[in-house]
Amino acid sequence: MRYLAAARLSLALALSTAVVLAASAPAAAQIPAEIAALRKDVDALKAGQATLQKQLDEIKATLRPAPQDSIINVTQDVSVPIADSPVRGAASAGVVLVEFSDYECPFCGRFANDALPQIDRDYIQTGKIRHVFRDFPLESIHKNAFKASEAAACAGQQGKYWQMHTQLFTNQKALTPPDLVRHAQSVGLDAAAFQQCLDSGKMAARVRRDMELGQKMGVSGTPMILIGTPAANGEVKIRKAISGAMPFSVFKQAIDDVLAGK
Repeated sequence: MRYLAAARLSLALALSTAVVLAASAPAAAQIPAEIAALRKDVDALKAGQATLQKQLDEIKATLRPAPQDSIINVTQDVSVPIADSPVRGAASAGVVLVEFSDYECPFCGRFANDALPQIDRDYIQTGKIRHVFRDFPLESIHKNAFKASEAAACAGQQGKYWQMHTQLFTNQKALTPPDLVRHAQSVGLDAAAFQQCLDSGKMAARVRRDMELGQKMGVSGTPMILIGTPAANGEVKIRKAISGAMPFSVFKQAIDDVLAGK
């Protein structure tokens, strides 16, 4: 709450400063240079006010409780294959979390940087669940997402998929091809081999397969989180579904329910 109060205080200060400057404008009306400078200052304050309001709205969205129907109970027999996907966590885990996501999607970034680290600490590292990632780049609105998915797969060829995965979500606003090469270097990849893989487009078909699977399962937005139990055929029988970047508490409830057999 202190962040919310600070944002409100900053917004109030910006507004009060704008009023003072506006009041002093008539006194400076005879000096064109000062009028121009004053207008420039007021415009800067307006821009700052808009930024503060945006930050305030984001804080409110974070603090707003999730709706009661955030968790969808999957009652039909729905399974998803995971054999060809990046996976982390104990093979013996009784619950699997399958994530359909987009590296350029801000909501996916919020999940990756907020809720997922807590899920990792409490459930993945403790051997309770496995985490599977499926690519679902929304090409129509995120022009760099598809190539970012290819980049992660190329990193996987060198055994550093998850390092690249984290790097991409940490730098969502820097996902152009030159950025991807820099990210590859920062996680210790062989830059030449990575560049060759990325330029060849050899991982594009893999990304397309994930997208087609997601579409068949009804995925239309990201992130889409499916939680279920391992099946004998190597697939995951889905029990719960969560759409969007919900608070950790929502994912915790869903995971705990599946762990308890609910």
